[in-house]
Amino acid sequence: MNQDDKMQVSSPPEDNGTETEQLIVPFEDPSKDFFTGFFETIKLVLFQPSHFFRNHKLDGSIGKPLLFAVIIGWVTSIVSVIWGTILGESIFNFFREHMPEIEGFDWNQLDSGSSSISATLGIIFAPLWILIGLFIISGIYHLFLLIVKGTNKNFETTFNVVAYGTVSHIAKIFPFCGGIISWIYGIILAIIGLTEAHRTESWKAVFAVFCPIILCCVCILLFILVLGGAGFLATLSQYSQ
Repeated sequence: MNQDDKMQVSSPPEDNGTETEQLIVPFEDPSKDFFTGFFETIKLVLFQPSHFFRNHKLDGSIGKPLLFAVIIGWVTSIVSVIWGTILGESIFNFFREHMPEIEGFDWNQLDSGSSSISATLGIIFAPLWILIGLFIISGIYHLFLLIVKGTNKNFETTFNVVAYGTVSHIAKIFPFCGGIISWIYGIILAIIGLTEAHRTESWKAVFAVFCPIILCCVCILLFILVLGGAGFLATLSQYSQ
């Protein structure tokens, strides 16, 4: 381990009253240049998440972690849009060549300009959506950790876990399966990060991560059932008349 890697900061005393020393996140280390710290942090989170979230100080400022997440999210969003455009054009050309005759429909009438505009707007506003998403997800995780008394650190710790966990988005550079891989590994990083950074039991982190997902699925299912029931009752009333 070189001298830069040994830079440490004091953390709050543990339950036994002793003060522990934690490493500075490479991206936040003033002794490292921007790109060195950036790529070292990516490597640590990707390949040594338990070590990273346990041994690095994450309960301080959210400024650098926020910048880190915006860069990761923006770059991967651009790559995803490029892949989407390429694949979309390929699919469009395939259908236009192999399904040229559809009654009342002309493939040439489709305007690809609107999709290009939406893709451009998506790239421009991506940092804003990333910023909003970070605070919403961090707030939800922290709230559910509070419910099970799993918050042994402050909100900044939860936020920084989520921010550095955006490293999982790098998987989006791979077409087709990249989004699924990113989502799965993002959940894994969130569970590991909350467990290690908050010094809490893993089941509490699992609860904080999966409960919002389950609740969203239940709400969507109920919404679909309500719409289906309303449609069924409307159809039934028409037949009864």
